[in-house]
Amino acid sequence: VSSRKATPPSHWTNGEIPRGKDQHPVSNVTWNDALSYCRWISEQAGSDIRLPTEAQWEYAARGSSGREYPWGDEPPTAERANFGGAVGDTSAVGSYPAGKTPEGLFDLAGNVWEWCADWFGAYGPDEVTDPTGPVSGTTRVVRGGSFSFNPGALRAASRGDDVPGLASGNVGFRCVRVAPGGQKGLG
Repeated sequence: VSSRKATPPSHWTNGEIPRGKDQHPVSNVTWNDALSYCRWISEQAGSDIRLPTEAQWEYAARGSSGREYPWGDEPPTAERANFGGAVGDTSAVGSYPAGKTPEGLFDLAGNVWEWCADWFGAYGPDEVTDPTGPVSGTTRVVRGGSFSFNPGALRAASRGDDVPGLASGNVGFRCVRVAPGGQKGLG
């Protein structure tokens, strides 16, 4: 774990969060930046905090009932998510309470794609509980769609991928805290 100062996202001036964006999701960060942040915050918090696996992300979005969207099976609307270029940029986290999951998670659809721990690849032929994806690859999984993508990308099962060393205004991340006795973080 490194305590060195990280490079801020490219759209921050002089290392400062842009005015009015302090409640928005972080974006313009690479997968490597997101992983570094998880390692740093793990050290600060004294617990294992990391990027979710793709399977964990999808389970959080679909729930045990297997809903089509994080909020249920009804199609996306402007009250449920920031998508399709309607707003033209990210929105403050929690701006779409009608789009939260029944479990209380906000913004799993729209706003920004979210980096997952896994390499992108085809699913295997066997049913697996909590799969971790391929052991290597060229792109990493992103989930959830973004403010500029069409409503199809908001489906809980929709998958995307991006190059781990590239940053985009459409891509950010969320962290998960591993419960005591749970899986270990990425090495």
